[in-house]
Amino acid sequence: MKTKFKAYYHKRAKHELQDMFGNAIICPDTNVLLNLFFNLDHDSADKWLEILAGLQDQLWMPHQVAFEYHHNVERLMSARLKAVHDVVLNLFQEPFPEPISPVSDEIIASAQAKLEDYKAISAKDVQEIVNLKRHLLQTTFESRQKLIENIKAAQEEARLKVTAIVSNWKDSYVERYKKTKSKIADLFDGRVGPAYEPEELSKKCALAKDRYLQRVPPGYADKKKEQEHGNPYGDAIIWFQMLDRAQIDPLTPMIFVTADRTKEDWFYEDFEEKAVAPRAELVAEMKQRANCEFHLYRADIFLRAASDHLNRSVPEALVTQTEKSLRPLSPSMSEIVEQLRNSTSLKDSRMTKLFDDIASKQEADNAKLKKMFDEINDQFLKPFDELERQVHKPFDELEAQVHKPLKDILGE
Repeated sequence: MKTKFKAYYHKRAKHELQDMFGNAIICPDTNVLLNLFFNLDHDSADKWLEILAGLQDQLWMPHQVAFEYHHNVERLMSARLKAVHDVVLNLFQEPFPEPISPVSDEIIASAQAKLEDYKAISAKDVQEIVNLKRHLLQTTFESRQKLIENIKAAQEEARLKVTAIVSNWKDSYVERYKKTKSKIADLFDGRVGPAYEPEELSKKCALAKDRYLQRVPPGYADKKKEQEHGNPYGDAIIWFQMLDRAQIDPLTPMIFVTADRTKEDWFYEDFEEKAVAPRAELVAEMKQRANCEFHLYRADIFLRAASDHLNRSVPEALVTQTEKSLRPLSPSMSEIVEQLRNSTSLKDSRMTKLFDDIASKQEADNAKLKKMFDEINDQFLKPFDELERQVHKPFDELEAQVHKPLKDILGE
């Protein structure tokens, strides 16, 4: 049985993998390329490109990978630029309402009329109380208005500064994007497989659909993409094109490199070896169709294998960052500001200082606003509240005395 199902039993030794690596065609998944733009810092991306350059003679890209790469890199780049612009500048949107207006004359006039109806306070005292209220309201209004205007001015100043910072960052980020894109194009020049003709592509998609129904790897885990992106068969097409390429050079091993953290329809995790192993069905199909060996590396593990093959050291920090960049990243909207603070694409001393300044400024503004309102309350509102209590106390007592006999008569 082991002979007939060899792919399910044979566990390649390290020396076997090293021999395979030195002779194999190496195919990157789309996400490996996109990581170089969006999930690795500049130094790490450069080191990745250097390693790929050392393996250039072995590199080959399925046409479907090239299509997905070009289709997504521009879209993701635009989304990244917009996200940075929106999140950073939205931090400086007006957090305060427009200055409140003083209480209307109708409210004050109503209170004045009630006091005059009581016939217990002289007209002069009533007028003085009303004047005090008007003065209090006007002073409170002016103080709040001045505070809000000062904060608005500070916000506008900060907004102009951050706009300049973001603009400079955007220029350098776009330039970096262009250079990385150009390096990838040079690495794979003449190393991209042919596309399927429309009729052939339709047949391959139909085949993929049947395979998905039977949960034949790879790709069936991407069925949800039918609703999200309109094409759930990308991984299957990549696999079909790898099989086509392998048949051109029989006996030449084929290696696939992915930046997926887990992908049950491509590989299993080998917890003992802290590695991954390709699905046995894929190994068997490659052997049957092209008579060659197939292996799969996760991106972080690939770095170690590549360093051994090239006889060069790979910084542990690069392996660690690559491992952290594996999909899915699953960011939540509530974490977006913190992600931008820690984003490898924003690792710039000015941007780091900017986020620290934003946090400090917001805290300082809130403290300043609270202090101002506390001072207004202590200086104006509290004394008037006490005066109001003293003025109303006799009338409240008088009202209680007047109404008590009436309640007794009515039996309430």
